[in-house]
Amino acid sequence: DNAGLRSMLTIPIRWHRMNIGAIFAFGKQNEVFFTENDESLAELLSIQAAGAFESTWLQQELRASLRITSLLYRLSNQIIQAENLEVAASDIAQTAHKLAKSITTGIVLLNTEGKILAEVEIDASGMHSGNKHPMELIQDAMNSGQLIYFSQGKSVIRPCLPIQTPIRKYGAVWMDTLEDPGQATNPNDLQALVNQAAIALERSLLLVESRRQAIEIKAAYDKLEETYDQTLASL
Repeated sequence: DNAGLRSMLTIPIRWHRMNIGAIFAFGKQNEVFFTENDESLAELLSIQAAGAFESTWLQQELRASLRITSLLYRLSNQIIQAENLEVAASDIAQTAHKLAKSITTGIVLLNTEGKILAEVEIDASGMHSGNKHPMELIQDAMNSGQLIYFSQGKSVIRPCLPIQTPIRKYGAVWMDTLEDPGQATNPNDLQALVNQAAIALERSLLLVESRRQAIEIKAAYDKLEETYDQTLASL
C-alpha cells in the first residue's frame, strides 16, 4: 500500500554452500525498482557478512579449543602429582564436571579384579562419596570400550565413558546433563578428557611402581653392602 515500497531485494548469506541468513532491502529510495548494480552491491555485502560470521566462528572455536587443551594439560599434571587414586579421581571428576557443565558427575576407578579402588560424585551439594553409581551402565561402557548414552527422562541424558588404555581398563566417568542441543558438550571433548585421564593414570601408576622398585633395589643393595662389610670383618 506504500508507493515507496514497490519492490524488494533479497540476497542469501551463504557459508560453505549452506544458507545461514539473508539480507532484505525493502523499497528503493526515490525509485521504483532495484538495479543490477544494487544486486551486485547486495551480493558483495552478503559475501562480506559470511566472511565476518566465519571469522567470529573460528575465533570461538579457537577459544574453546584452547580452554579444553588447558584443562586437559592441567588435569594430566594433577593426576601425575596426585598422592593417591582418591585424589586423582577427584581431579578427573572436577574437570569433567566443569567441561560438561553437568548436573551430576561421577567416577569409579576399579582394580584388575573389578573391586572399587576410588569413587567420587559431584552435584549441587558439592563433592562427596557416591552410593548411587550406575554400575550396570559403567560395566557396559567398560565392556564395549565406547561412550554410551542413557536417557533419564525429563530431558536429562546420562553419558558414560570408559577410562582405558590398550594395557588396562581403569573405570568410567558418568554424568547427568540436560538434553539441550545448545548446551550439549562435544562428545569428542569428553573422549579426549577420558583418554588424557587414562594416559595420566597409567603414567602415575608406572611412576609409583618404579619408585617402589627403586626402594626395594636400594634396600637390597644396602643389605648386600652390610653383608659384605660383615664378611670382611669376619675375615
